[in-house]
Amino acid sequence: MKGCRFSCVAPLGAKARWGSVLSLLVATFGLLAPLAASARILDLGWTPGGVLSQAAAVSGDGQIVMGLVLTDADQHQLFRWTEQGGMALFASAAEPMEVTALSHNGAVLVGATTEAGNLRAFRWEAGSGMQSLGTLGGDTSRAYGISADGSVVVGGADNASAVSRAFRWTSAQGMQELGGLTATGLSTAYGVSAAGDVVVGSSMGGAGLRAVRWQNGAILDLGTLAGNNRSEAYGISADGQVVVGSSDADAFRWTAATGMQNLGSLGGLLSSAAATNADGSVVVGSSSLADGSLRAFRWGLDTGMVDLGVLNGGSYSTAYGVSGDGRVIVGEGDNPQGVRAVVWSLRPAVDNRPQDLTDLQDSVITGADTLTRLQDALARRTGDLAMQSCLPGAAQRYCLAVRADAEFAGAGDDSRQYQGLLLSGRRLNEQFSMGLNAQVARLSLNAQGARQRPGYGAGIWLAYQQQAASGLGWNAMAGVAASHAKARFERGEQLADVQAASTRLRQTAYAQRLAVGYGIAVGHSLLTPELALSHGSTEHAGFTERNVALPLNVERARADTTYATLALRSATPLTAKTTLQLTLAADALLQDDQPAFSGRSDIPGLNRFALDSRLDKRDLVPRAAAQLSYAINPQTTVAAGVQVAASTYQQAQPVLGVGAQFSYRF
Repeated sequence: MKGCRFSCVAPLGAKARWGSVLSLLVATFGLLAPLAASARILDLGWTPGGVLSQAAAVSGDGQIVMGLVLTDADQHQLFRWTEQGGMALFASAAEPMEVTALSHNGAVLVGATTEAGNLRAFRWEAGSGMQSLGTLGGDTSRAYGISADGSVVVGGADNASAVSRAFRWTSAQGMQELGGLTATGLSTAYGVSAAGDVVVGSSMGGAGLRAVRWQNGAILDLGTLAGNNRSEAYGISADGQVVVGSSDADAFRWTAATGMQNLGSLGGLLSSAAATNADGSVVVGSSSLADGSLRAFRWGLDTGMVDLGVLNGGSYSTAYGVSGDGRVIVGEGDNPQGVRAVVWSLRPAVDNRPQDLTDLQDSVITGADTLTRLQDALARRTGDLAMQSCLPGAAQRYCLAVRADAEFAGAGDDSRQYQGLLLSGRRLNEQFSMGLNAQVARLSLNAQGARQRPGYGAGIWLAYQQQAASGLGWNAMAGVAASHAKARFERGEQLADVQAASTRLRQTAYAQRLAVGYGIAVGHSLLTPELALSHGSTEHAGFTERNVALPLNVERARADTTYATLALRSATPLTAKTTLQLTLAADALLQDDQPAFSGRSDIPGLNRFALDSRLDKRDLVPRAAAQLSYAINPQTTVAAGVQVAASTYQQAQPVLGVGAQFSYRF
């Protein structure tokens, strides 16, 4: 909730204030209104001892709702609600508080709390708790908006002259005044873009109060709707291009292309837009009906303004926030018991059908297998990055190469991986070269719909060549690399009697590799036996499943693996410009420290679990590769190749790979 807007439903304060507001609303706006047919309306209620509640903020994915409960002992309690877990308290105070905005992932909350009798803006984060953001020299401040990652907070704060001025706060710079249309007049910031670079709010100017937009140190007056005298901007899209708010008593939506557009009303004289979704296509707020009663609305480009309805027996409702996809709206309404926190959802209800216990437990074990495969794939990819190089020729100083690879395993596309590599090298002297590598890759597994979204890696290497021109004699290379990926899978996806659980996790991998070889001339061919030792570690940050009645809460874990590799490489000129390169290699597993898949759940028998993956790794993994390279000129080479390797796991399908590379030495 951004202050007291058109509806003037105040932040949680003393019970007397709430009672008078509710009485005024009931008397003014009537008692009955139809429910919106397309949205589920959820009464969040309140915790034991509660008398009033308000849902004020929602995460970008719509999964987490935060708000306030007022108890009969005048305690103000912060709550976190999910459809699966219900309402849980995480902070309380004896003085008034406000909750106004939530970061995209639901981890950072902002609002205002009472300090020394005055409201002060706060920023709350799990682990570090509540942080006061201070003021601009006066007594009062209130935070209203937050960037997607929670690093930027905006609001209004009193200066030394007791005038409220818009501010933008970061941990590095603290609270900084944004200014206004005049040097001394009132201004307030209510919303901020996802990146934190565009801010909207209101400012007093020569013509009165105006909706404004701050960007790059400049302020833009958004004007008013035709015939109106004042305006305020309360919400902004993720990219900062769509602004919503109110102009006099009319809700508006603004873009640079269209200017300020009137969104209309639900038949009454009043409407106000409170927030918009990520792309600005959905707007939520409050509007009066023809009989004067107040209703939460959802406006869409294709639907116009739709009444979201009230709770059974209720007389009013109002909306304060909306998820990124525009399908989850939060706010408040009333019923005969009092003012209640409300969520409207256009998403299907959580599936609570009976589940087969045996299959449910087996889905958890399969989840351990899937996570192991995702971790191992990232580890192997990072290890490959640590062994890649782009060696300059004996007569050149620099090398650049671009490479693309694809890997497939199993007749039914059991796994597919695609990666692109950018390789660079610089010759330091006749025998030593070094370089940097970069990698982007994505992976999909047939099991449980597992995916690694485009992940990124970087590496550095140092190479020694006793005879760079011929490749004869000793050569060696040391490399290190690191990769990061975001992954997801659906536990229980292919089981009819198990509810599918959505999982998202962050993964990181590190690899070190040292290889030593010796080049020997055999006829026209160069034959190089090589021995390498590589070590890799992978970590995942843990996760809690979503959209499921019995979610798993999996703890973070780290795995370590060490391999020794014996390889035999050959390079044979076929023509003056064409060379055939062959590789035979075997990876011997020396160490495999795989942690258990551990955590907590509400599944009977798995309240606390620590499961090992059922996948058995091969002690020896053979592989073979062939590559044909063609020298366009002394500096430029193109190459294409194929590779076949046994799977990392026992009884799994072989892996087939294809690749192409372009190299330039200069």
